[in-house]
Amino acid sequence: MSLSQREIGLATRALGELAGGVVQKIQLCAPLRLFIELRRPGQSDRLFVCGESGATRLHLSWDKESSPARPLAFQGLLRAHLTGTRLTEIEQLVDERAVTLTFQGRDCARRLVAELTGRHGNFFLLDDAGKILGLATPSASTRRDLRVGATYQPPLPVTRGEGTERPARFEGLRGAEAISRAIEATYRAIEADSRREAERQARLKPLRAELKRTERAIERARGDLQRCGAAEDELRRGNLLKANQHLIARGQREARLVEYTPEGAREVTLQLDPALTPQQEIEAAFRRYRRWTSGREKAAARIAVLEERLRAIEARLAAVEAVDAKGEAAGVDLDVEGMAGGRHRPKPTAPGDREARTRGALPFREFMSAAGQRVWVGRSARHNDALTFKCAKGNDLWLHVRGLSGSHVVIPLKRGEEASEETLRDACQLARHFSSARDEAAEVSWTRVKFVRRQKDGAPGAVTYSQERTRLIRPDKKRLSRLLGEPFADA
Repeated sequence: MSLSQREIGLATRALGELAGGVVQKIQLCAPLRLFIELRRPGQSDRLFVCGESGATRLHLSWDKESSPARPLAFQGLLRAHLTGTRLTEIEQLVDERAVTLTFQGRDCARRLVAELTGRHGNFFLLDDAGKILGLATPSASTRRDLRVGATYQPPLPVTRGEGTERPARFEGLRGAEAISRAIEATYRAIEADSRREAERQARLKPLRAELKRTERAIERARGDLQRCGAAEDELRRGNLLKANQHLIARGQREARLVEYTPEGAREVTLQLDPALTPQQEIEAAFRRYRRWTSGREKAAARIAVLEERLRAIEARLAAVEAVDAKGEAAGVDLDVEGMAGGRHRPKPTAPGDREARTRGALPFREFMSAAGQRVWVGRSARHNDALTFKCAKGNDLWLHVRGLSGSHVVIPLKRGEEASEETLRDACQLARHFSSARDEAAEVSWTRVKFVRRQKDGAPGAVTYSQERTRLIRPDKKRLSRLLGEPFADA
């Protein structure tokens, strides 16, 4: 909540005592967060002017803020024109939430206009003729010409209904320091709450996205299960065709056969493919039965795992949503990174950086082990490099087939956490499967990521490693089927 018009007037009148101070330093910590250090005989003051949406204000400040890594252009302009000048006047524009600071130099005067209009705050540096020398952010106004070189136009009058102005805070205080300390304390708390809310929403966003992905995956698995529901019908069809094969000839489009059921005999009409022989029709029916039966089992297992994960996400989501404005909630674990991979999610990079992902996609597939731990599998050679050297951390577990080409596999671990035996077996099975061994037995080695090094002048993903342990891994179709049926981060 920004300072109201009356509150800006109160602060401006109190800050009038700064007149005569010489500008020593100007710091622009963000496009609309300006600190001006003024030196008066015997003391220094730091004037803070904020034009950020919902928090526009001005007051003396005792808080320290860091500057951005790359200085803002408007800061350079302000320093060039205002450093060494003397502040001669601070005044509020009549009936507006805008303040003008007038500075007198040796040869000319400069004015800094701070529009503290709530949603659209901005700063304008003017010459002594009122022309705009620069502005903090591009103006969104469609009714005023606020470009560099144009004559500055003050905000258009706003008609306010009688009694709409809220009661002014800080009216009982006297002096610039007392009023400024009260304003600073008020907005320090407001901004802390805003930061906590932003962090809370940042935690909620990946959880909500993961919830939607999981719900969609469940819908797809249920659709697969429904399509596989006709497996028993195909078995019955195959048995009926087999028992009556002598009555069927190639080229028939349908066959009327007698089926014997517990309720008695009944005539059944089966549609046939005229291009197939009776034996091929029978084999096709049994083949569909086997495929659909296997698919039904996989879909049912996948639904069970997905529903369990959905419940875990919903519980974590409810816990984060229950956090109050102060970030307090008894017994709530706010570490949601493990749910959506936030801890290791690659940060955005410039186009020239190493190609760790394609159009924002993660460089790995994510699987869930039987013990509930995550396992990451690199998508390609260049993605292997990104997974191992950008996403993984030093104590994470790294796996690879020994002496063969294949995906890098990583088990991400929290501080002090160890991979369970089940997770290690699952990861070894994935390392074997996503390698040139594929359906054969292979030796799989594992070590900590910190013991993995890139090969000098090697191809992408080529590494050397030490302190490894090795195990012979034979194909385990049941384990692999469970793992491949449950990819949660297949971007």
